Amino acid sequence: MIYAPRSAVALACLASALAGLTACGGDDSPAPDGGGDGGRVVDGGPAVDGGVDGGRVVDGGVDAGDRDGGGVAGVCEPLRLTYYTVGTAGACEVMDVPAALPRIARDGLTTAVAEPWFGGSLGGAPAEACGECWELTTAHGTRTVVVTDLCPIAGNPICAGDFFHFDVARPVAEALDFIGAGTVEASARRVPCPVEGSAFAVLRDGDPTFLRLAISNIVVGIRRVEMRGAGPGVSSDNPWQELLRDGGAYETPPGGASIARGGTGVQLRLTTAQGQTVESSVVIAPAGPFPRAVDLGVQVEDRAPPSGPACGWRVPDPYVDGFGGIESVRWGFTAWSERTIDDASTSGCVSGTCLAADLDAWGGLTLEYPEDFAQAGLTRLTLRARSDDAAPIEVKVGGPAGDCSVVSATLGAAYGTLTVDLAAACPAVPRLRTIQVQVVRGTPGTFTLDEVRLE
Repeated sequence: MIYAPRSAVALACLASALAGLTACGGDDSPAPDGGGDGGRVVDGGPAVDGGVDGGRVVDGGVDAGDRDGGGVAGVCEPLRLTYYTVGTAGACEVMDVPAALPRIARDGLTTAVAEPWFGGSLGGAPAEACGECWELTTAHGTRTVVVTDLCPIAGNPICAGDFFHFDVARPVAEALDFIGAGTVEASARRVPCPVEGSAFAVLRDGDPTFLRLAISNIVVGIRRVEMRGAGPGVSSDNPWQELLRDGGAYETPPGGASIARGGTGVQLRLTTAQGQTVESSVVIAPAGPFPRAVDLGVQVEDRAPPSGPACGWRVPDPYVDGFGGIESVRWGFTAWSERTIDDASTSGCVSGTCLAADLDAWGGLTLEYPEDFAQAGLTRLTLRARSDDAAPIEVKVGGPAGDCSVVSATLGAAYGTLTVDLAAACPAVPRLRTIQVQVVRGTPGTFTLDEVRLE
C-alpha cells in the first residue's frame, strides 16, 4: 500500500514529477547533523553505543552471481539521452539539500531515469534507482551521473519504455556537448557512486509519531530502510520496523504510536539492493527544521564493481537494412532533385532492404547523423550502389570543420563498391557527421544505395 506524503514539499515533488520533466528542489539547506564527529551525537541527543564510525555492518550481502535484473556492473548497455533543467528536490527528494549530496550531484551531474527503469539496475521496487550512479559514454566523452529524479511516462512519450532512457541534467548535456543535438545515443554501465564520507538521511517531515526521509550519498542503491527507537529510556520491546517506500522517500507506517519508543529518537538500518545490511548508531530526533541532512556515520559498498576502462562508443553504420542507430537517434537523409525515394525498398537489394531513388538530373542525397563523431578509430567508409545506366557518382564526407575530398566512381546495373579512405580524404576534418552522394548525370534515372558502413 502506498501512503500519501504528508509534507508540502513531498506533495509538490509528486505533482511536479507527474506533470513533466521538471524536478523538485532548490539550492539552500541547513548544514547536516552529525558530520565530522562520525554522527554519534545528533540533534542534541546523547551518544549511543557503537563504533566511532557511527554504526556497523550487519551482514556481507550476496555474491554478484546471485544478482538478477539488468544493469549488472561492468556490462555496457545502449542508452538514449535527452536533457532538462533541474528545478526542485526531484522525485528522489534530495536535490534541495546540497549538504547531503555527493560531489557529482553538487556539480550538476545528475539524471532522471525513465519510469519503466525507476526500479534500478537490479530490478527493485519503483525508486530503487535513486542514488545509483551510471557511467555514460557518448560521441563526445564520458561522465558519471547519479540518479536523483524520475522522467514519468505521463506527458513524456520518450520516457514510456520504447528504449532505455535517461533525461540528464543540463550540465551533463553541456559536458557531453549535445545541447544542439538534443537527443543522442550513449553506452552506459552502472558503477559505484564516487561518494565521500557516510550515507545521509534527508529528513523531509516528522513528529513524535511520524518520520519521512530519503537516503543520499550512497555507493549503491538501497532496497530497504528500517527504524527502531534509540537513546536513553528506549523500551526493551524495540524491534526493527521496515519503513514504507513512498516515491523516492520512506515513511513510518500509520499507527500513531511514538516512534522513539521511550527513547530520544530513532536509528536506521539500511539494506542495499545487493543484500548488504549496515546499521547506524546515530540517534535521529524526528523534529524540524525540515528538510535537513543527517550524517548516518556508516556507508555501504559495491560488492560487484566493474573493472576495466569505461564503455566505448561507436557510431552506427549509416545504412544496413535500414538507417543505423537506436530508437529516435538514427541516421537520416535529405535529398535534392528527387522524384521518389523509398528508404526501405525490398527490390533489387544486396540483402534485406535498400534505399532506392528515382532522381532528376544532378540529383542526390545526404545521409546525416544527429551529432558529429570523431574520425579517430575509423579507417574507411564503404557503400554499395548501382544505377540503371553508367552514371558517375561523387561521395563527399563532411563535418563541423568542413568537407572532405570528393571520391568518385562509375555505377552500372550491377552493384559496385566504393571505398573512401578517411585519413586520406579528411586530413583536416577530425569530426564527421554527413555523407553526401550525388549522381553526376544530366538526365533523370534510378539509383540504389545499400550497405553503407563506417569501419
